[in-house]
Amino acid sequence: MKNTNLFRLAFLLFAGLSIFLSSCQPKEEGDKKYVIGFSQCTSDSWREAVLLEMQIEASNYRNVELVVYNAMDNSSRQVSQIRKLISQNVDVLIISPNEAVPITDVAVEAYRKGIPTIIHDRKIQSDEYTVSIGANNYNIGSAIGEYINGQLPPNSKILEIWGLEGSSPAMERHDGLIDHLRSDKNFQVTQVFGKWHYNSAYDAVNRLATFADIDLVYAHNDVMALAARDVIMKRDSVSGKRIRFIGIDGVYGDGAGLQAVADEKLEASFQYPTGGAISIQVAMQIINGEKVKKNYVLNTAIINRGNAKTILAQSEQLNHYQKRINRQRQEEDNLLSRFKFLRNSTILILALMLLIIPLLGYVMYMNLRVKNKNKELHDKNQLVEAQKEELAVKNSQIENISNQKLQFFTNISHEIRTPLTLILGPVNKLIKNSKLDPSIQEDVALMKRNVDRLYRIVNQILDFRRIDNDKMKLILRQVDLIGMVREVFDYFTGIAEEKQIHYRFSTNIDELNIYIDVNKIEQVLVNIISNAFKYSDSGGDISVRITGEAETVLLEVEDHGRGISKESMEHLFERFYTGNKTFGTVGFGIGLNLSKEYVDLHDGEIRAESQPGEYTLFSVRLYKDITHYTHEYILEETDRFNLSYHDMEVDTTVVNEMLSKTYDYHVLVVEDDPDVRYSLRKELSANFQVEVAGNGNEALDLLGQGDAFHLILSDVLMPGMNGFQLVNRVKNDLAFSHIPIILLTALSEDSQRIYGIAEGADEYIPKPFNIDFLKIRIINMISERQKMKEAYMKNLRAGTMDNVEVCKLMKVDELFRDKLLSIVDTQYENSDFSIEDLSEHLGLSRVHLYRKMKTLFGVSPTDYLRNYRLNKAMLLLKARQYNISEIAYMTGFTSPAYFTKCFRTLYGVTPTEAMVAN
Repeated sequence: MKNTNLFRLAFLLFAGLSIFLSSCQPKEEGDKKYVIGFSQCTSDSWREAVLLEMQIEASNYRNVELVVYNAMDNSSRQVSQIRKLISQNVDVLIISPNEAVPITDVAVEAYRKGIPTIIHDRKIQSDEYTVSIGANNYNIGSAIGEYINGQLPPNSKILEIWGLEGSSPAMERHDGLIDHLRSDKNFQVTQVFGKWHYNSAYDAVNRLATFADIDLVYAHNDVMALAARDVIMKRDSVSGKRIRFIGIDGVYGDGAGLQAVADEKLEASFQYPTGGAISIQVAMQIINGEKVKKNYVLNTAIINRGNAKTILAQSEQLNHYQKRINRQRQEEDNLLSRFKFLRNSTILILALMLLIIPLLGYVMYMNLRVKNKNKELHDKNQLVEAQKEELAVKNSQIENISNQKLQFFTNISHEIRTPLTLILGPVNKLIKNSKLDPSIQEDVALMKRNVDRLYRIVNQILDFRRIDNDKMKLILRQVDLIGMVREVFDYFTGIAEEKQIHYRFSTNIDELNIYIDVNKIEQVLVNIISNAFKYSDSGGDISVRITGEAETVLLEVEDHGRGISKESMEHLFERFYTGNKTFGTVGFGIGLNLSKEYVDLHDGEIRAESQPGEYTLFSVRLYKDITHYTHEYILEETDRFNLSYHDMEVDTTVVNEMLSKTYDYHVLVVEDDPDVRYSLRKELSANFQVEVAGNGNEALDLLGQGDAFHLILSDVLMPGMNGFQLVNRVKNDLAFSHIPIILLTALSEDSQRIYGIAEGADEYIPKPFNIDFLKIRIINMISERQKMKEAYMKNLRAGTMDNVEVCKLMKVDELFRDKLLSIVDTQYENSDFSIEDLSEHLGLSRVHLYRKMKTLFGVSPTDYLRNYRLNKAMLLLKARQYNISEIAYMTGFTSPAYFTKCFRTLYGVTPTEAMVAN
């Protein structure tokens, strides 16, 4: 209470001193404020110069306030603004009329109410005003007329650009021009109305059909003259350079008339004095009771290219001086303000010193209390900081554990892919076996479903990595959502029958086409329905519902099973949360978390509600329209589910026929896992000749032993030399680069697949894989090489061997082919050039050269060289410039007889017959 009273007393003393000091201030001279009202008719560079002059001049008087209204070319608005100034009882009213007639009455009204009225620039149709300030517009027009008389030859055409048609300056400038143009020169004057502004003048001139007959443009101000020049230069630059442009104003400023003449955009500008400063000076004379004249006529002058730069320099210097004056005046005002502040502060400080002594003791007391409080706060802050550090360490540990757990699952997922491959092959074989007992077939089908389920779990775990690394993208396609959900629903009908669960599906719509990532939404539904079955006992009830809404669709899965506790509901969608362990159905804690991530990627919503012992309801809401998606996605036009959700007969005759044959293909399998290696050798041996190697080094040894392999099938993760390294070695070795390579791997990331393809792998197949698919891929890949050979022989017989394009080759093989063609093309005429020479030039042994050329072109090096010579001979025969003996020797054959024999063998005709035929 005492503290409050002390502060209250101090406040009252301070307030009293402030009031006392304010009342003791001496009145400054000229403290009476005067208001000068200015009604401006429009806004352009000249008007801005007028206003700037007024503001500068008014700043010389500390007790003057300049109030400005701009009518923006609207006479009605200007009348309203003038009446507003009249109602404010301004001391002097300055009017620049927009038009003479509309403004006259209100100007006279102000004058009759005793307000000194200054008519600036333009006139009104009355003498009832105090002062008129402005240049003689008629004289300016006449001066321009005299100027034109001296500049233009007879019969010249003049384009006159008017200002506002009803304004006095426009009419007087026109009359002055017309009255002083020499009649004997027979000038032709065409008029357009620019209304004082650039855009209006630009449009008016632009409407003219041609400018070819115009000799001079005379505009009532510089702005309109520049507008005319711009439009003419744009449409007809030749005429624009010829035509002479004259304006009025000659105002200083960027882009104004004075600058335009100095820049030679205008030939001349007749200065129209602004009179802004004079208007303020006369207004102050009226306020001070001094005698003033009725009319102030401002003089004009011509600005041309001879004096424009001089006047511009002078104007810039004056502007510089004016800025210095303004800065000095501002500094003076600041000094005066500081003086007043210091004077008042000194008095106030002296008065406040009287309060310091009683307050000093209180401050010391409070300071002691604050120190004690600060110490308490410091101790608390240290405790909070320690807790924050401990929390940060725990968060880091939790994050590290989470990453380790995720990495563990990821590694396990990769490891699972290999045994899945070994399981999937036999299971698929058993499924195809129609002779199995029905009960065994059901068991095999159960095995297949669980293999597929395990594969989906593996993919889910790998999806966590993609989500954490922001690499997960939606692959959207338009599907019938009803059909897709019904198919997922059907997955579980067998389980429902086994557990005797009442399993229902319902929807209020028959069909709904929607853009979604089918695999992800399908997995969401599988996870939710799986949970419903997991926590439902025999005889329970599960329903799947679809409800169409205005912009969204609602998917619901409800079960009347054990329910979920309130504690578990709070953590239900958290990663690795395994929930209540009471029922013995604990999972990995990834399904629902991944489901939420998938739904969030669709900008949808997934929710759950439950009453333990009664029911659990999961609901997923998705947008119908693709425009609601905010996450990155890839749009696939193919409607996969329009195929998969309808009955479709697949003809497997061709596939079965391909798999029933044996092929003379030699395949090298490179795999470190003995079980997988054994399985691949066993399966592939039914169709191909198979050799196996345990890693990349063993594979290179087999390749170097001379065996010709048609294809290499390799794992990626192997000791010694992995699959990526093997691909790099093979594809960069000229002796083996032609052999296609398929990589089999548990690595499923896109970056790993891209890396393998970039190294030169021809195919990248993730584990687990379908063995029949692998066989078909091997057959097709080697068949493509056979087609390449056929293409070579076809082009050879057609005589286009030089330009043969044979399938897509690896870069190393392309370099080999190009080098081979270059060597043969330069040496085919040399009969002593042998295959040994060709091998030496290419840097390959005869064995490797033979094997590579047989693989790439289907012919031996000897046949290739002979066929190349025969191809050149065919071209020479078609030209019919040489006889057969000459052609034989020119193409490297040792005798015409041997040449004829080889030619007939390849083409089926003799050289003579070929020459006659062409």
